Amino acid sequence: MKFLLLLATLSFITNSSAGFKKGNGGNILKCNTGPNVVLDYYEMIEYHKLNFSSEFNNPQLFFENAANRLVKIDEQFAKQFDLEFTDLGNRLKFIDVAEMGKVDDAYVTLLPSDCELKQTAILLYPRILLSKPTFQTLNPIQKNILLLHEVIYSAMISNRKLDDSRPVRALVALVLSQELNSMSMTEIKSFLQKNNL
Repeated sequence: MKFLLLLATLSFITNSSAGFKKGNGGNILKCNTGPNVVLDYYEMIEYHKLNFSSEFNNPQLFFENAANRLVKIDEQFAKQFDLEFTDLGNRLKFIDVAEMGKVDDAYVTLLPSDCELKQTAILLYPRILLSKPTFQTLNPIQKNILLLHEVIYSAMISNRKLDDSRPVRALVALVLSQELNSMSMTEIKSFLQKNNL
């Protein structure tokens, strides 16, 4: 039920002006050809060589599926995710600016030549600032991926210090992957260790 409430909340977008400080960022790839995608999605395919699970093609079940998959990965972390997600609708603040500056926490090594990295979300815990014009360029699945990134980031910083967003993006990639369904616990732990999780 709370997952459906978020969808309703997103339809009431709050506006404000710029004038914010830097925090932890969420990025999208804005490309000359093809749709804009969240960096986590791009890295899932190009860097981690994982496939997007069709379980996430239904936006209404997106967060419920993510929560269930996190239980398989780490039950304790899944509980923290659930706590962070519960109040997500009240934490989102959409702002009418296309340029949010850059938060240097991405450390991206490979980008397509026709794409640029665009800051779309900034986490100033507990508030999540989102660029309304840029967010609106994403399809519903990509919007959910960006929000998933911010909720996982929120859950992760509750019990550890993060120097950059690479571990968050890796966990988002694993959660969204088709491969997670068939991975053993040993394989999951190996992926987590490899990505500093």
